[in-house]
Amino acid sequence: MSENEEPFAASDRLSSWELGFYILYFGAGYFLIALVGLFSDPLALRSRDLSSYLSLSVREAMNILLVLYLMWRTGRPWDSFGLRRCPALTFLWAAIALALAHYAGAFLLNRPLRDGLVYNAMDRPPWLGPQTFGAPPPLAFGIPVILTYVVLSAAFQEFAFRGLLLSRLTEYLESPSKAAIGSSIIFTLLHAYQGLASLPEHFLFGWVACLLVQKTRSVWPLVAAHFVVNALLYLRPYLMMGMATSR
Repeated sequence: MSENEEPFAASDRLSSWELGFYILYFGAGYFLIALVGLFSDPLALRSRDLSSYLSLSVREAMNILLVLYLMWRTGRPWDSFGLRRCPALTFLWAAIALALAHYAGAFLLNRPLRDGLVYNAMDRPPWLGPQTFGAPPPLAFGIPVILTYVVLSAAFQEFAFRGLLLSRLTEYLESPSKAAIGSSIIFTLLHAYQGLASLPEHFLFGWVACLLVQKTRSVWPLVAAHFVVNALLYLRPYLMMGMATSR
């Protein structure tokens, strides 16, 4: 990069510096968490108390602001990154298609569908023993805080991978199909801490999401589907408590 070149200057082309930043920030950072998980408990990195969800919400809000800033720095209109409205019927079928892709991935990995609906099981090395969870936050505060985190997380991932990164990779590679694969690979790295068995499922989810945003030109149906899928995962403790009390 030359002395006068700005790393995120307005441009129709993706610079190598910018591409490297996306790979390191969106993918490699979480991949390092996966490596740590080989020697420790992956879920120990995520406690389930109220303060942890609050801190995660702040982190995701800052990530969203960063992605929006990077979009703005390109000098391109917001709708070129999928930040545009779409017809209600389009919104509905695209959201349903992405949710089905998630559960199809779970089924193809030979996990019962009901397990895919409540939580994505971790791949634990056998020497770590069984996984245990602490008590969830109090119901009155826990659900709103968890849902806040989940919606921010879903928005960040869709803005970053299917908005900013997919758009910039399409320009860089000059191929929508190659861009969809590249974005899906980095998206899969983001979730590598969940274990090797989860990688095909997340690649399928990311790839279908890329195809849908290329078709609809909007990330909002994907944000909605991503939110619903993750909400069911993170609210598992409350769902399990409800089933236990109903017996």
